[in-house]
Amino acid sequence: MATVRNDFVKEINPSKESWDVVVQVIRLWFVPDMNSKEKFFAMEMVLMDEKGDKIQASVRKALLSRFENKIREGTVYNFKSFGVAANTGGYRTTKHQFKLNLQNGTVVTEAGAGHITMSPYSIVSFPEIVGKIDMDYLIDVVGILASVGRERVYERNRVTTKYKVIELESNGMKLECTLFGPYVAELDAYLQSGNPENVVVLAQYLKVKMYNGKIQLQNAMNCTKLMFNPEIPEANSFKLNDNIGSPTQPFSYMKDSSNLSLEEEFLNLSQRKTIEELKDCQNEMVCVVLGTIKHVIGGNDWWYAAHACNRGVVADSKRLFCPKCNKHVWTIVPRYRVKLRVIDETDSATFVLFDRDCCLLTNKTCSDLIEEMDRELEPPIVPKVIGDLVEQTFLFKIDVKNDVNSNFEQSFRVKKVCAD
Repeated sequence: MATVRNDFVKEINPSKESWDVVVQVIRLWFVPDMNSKEKFFAMEMVLMDEKGDKIQASVRKALLSRFENKIREGTVYNFKSFGVAANTGGYRTTKHQFKLNLQNGTVVTEAGAGHITMSPYSIVSFPEIVGKIDMDYLIDVVGILASVGRERVYERNRVTTKYKVIELESNGMKLECTLFGPYVAELDAYLQSGNPENVVVLAQYLKVKMYNGKIQLQNAMNCTKLMFNPEIPEANSFKLNDNIGSPTQPFSYMKDSSNLSLEEEFLNLSQRKTIEELKDCQNEMVCVVLGTIKHVIGGNDWWYAAHACNRGVVADSKRLFCPKCNKHVWTIVPRYRVKLRVIDETDSATFVLFDRDCCLLTNKTCSDLIEEMDRELEPPIVPKVIGDLVEQTFLFKIDVKNDVNSNFEQSFRVKKVCAD
């Protein structure tokens, strides 16, 4: 009787659902449910067959209870009967045209470990990364830990996440990699273990991004796997090729931008852009624009009422509510929020200045300026010290975001102003 051959990963396509593959689960992670921190929305896996071909597989929320305790990372399984869908998006783990969806009829049984001997890692070199690489695909990277930045906090949609920037080095080339959330804790835990020299980092499934005009790496939440000095062939080969081990190579701490001179911060470390280039920018970045203030817009809308956290408060049933702190508050602090029309030789745009820079430019706190205006018999709509900024030229350090709503005119948040 002839032996029935299993299918190979590279053969999988939507022509049928009766596929039968033997694969190793080389990565497994859970996607959190945004509506409940205690639950998961899906389980994701990357599967590899004996030829080294890979494909991503998903388990939807309704089937989690059936599969989540049955499948383990690193184990070889026989998967039978599953759905096939298109593999799209900007965080693809494999180059396969399709991905798998486990279904009610999917059968998963453990197979012998000897079926799969290929390495689960596909290391991409630094020259390849900075060359023409498709950023829609996550990559595996290995490098020595060259430096570590200080911990910072990122806020988006009222959620704060801690992050650190590290530098990885390979064959004299360095790339920055940003680690968010739990990956910061993993890094700190390893560094506190007392072995900070010659730290080889192998990262599985990192995202490649263009930021501030240069290629950088960052983790893909829950999908990325970090390994420090792992005893695996890829890390050992890297140590030999990069001559790591003698002398020792301790990492350094990255220079804090808060200690930079204005020349370094505005002229050397930040990319210069015109307003026209700023409007055409498709990537998140920080850049510097030289422009002249032509108008103060918004009339008396040059300040806002803020809670102690600096977030603006809103009226709620005759009380004030802070969306960031998620509570009603009784005291507020006036903060600057000045909208300016700025022009250069290419175009004009709306720049928004906030409290710190306005205090420096006016030499007054927002509270003091409001008190001064209250003492005037006929105060102007726009305070004179703010109006005096018109026709002045500054270097504006701009934070460019790619979450622009095309239905509204684009405005740009100013991170810092330099008049020197």
